[in-house]
Amino acid sequence: MKKFIITILAGVILFTAGCSQKEKGAATPEELIERLAECGNGPEILDLYSPGTVKLFDRFIEISGRERADSLRLLNLIPSEEGYRVLDKHCGEKSCSAAIQYTGEGMGNSRGLVVEIKMVHSSGSWKIDREDDLNRMIKASSGNAARAYIDRLREK
Repeated sequence: MKKFIITILAGVILFTAGCSQKEKGAATPEELIERLAECGNGPEILDLYSPGTVKLFDRFIEISGRERADSLRLLNLIPSEEGYRVLDKHCGEKSCSAAIQYTGEGMGNSRGLVVEIKMVHSSGSWKIDREDDLNRMIKASSGNAARAYIDRLREK
């Protein structure tokens, strides 16, 4: 029984090691994509994102009124149950973009869907840059008249 528990614990530690490494970011764009796929929806996913993206994510949470912990799934571009393959990659010295295609049976009808991941090299490691996406989400949330109406009703 003791060996069984130790084996289970070792498996859990190895499984989570990809995302919870002490080093923030990744040494290569490929490593960053692998770590994103292993990460899940926990707060450690923020370590894979650029400082500007994290700042805008926090701003989006503030504006939208969402819970931060529940919204982390917005950052997980490759859920762990979803298989993927890299179709195309273009990298320069300070930036990289990769087109990934979902190959698994994970998120409903996502098989075959292609997602573009933008990455930047900053402070010695590669990070994901979703500043453009988050700026669009902030703009959409800021102009959300229905949300403002509901908030006014709650105040009464």
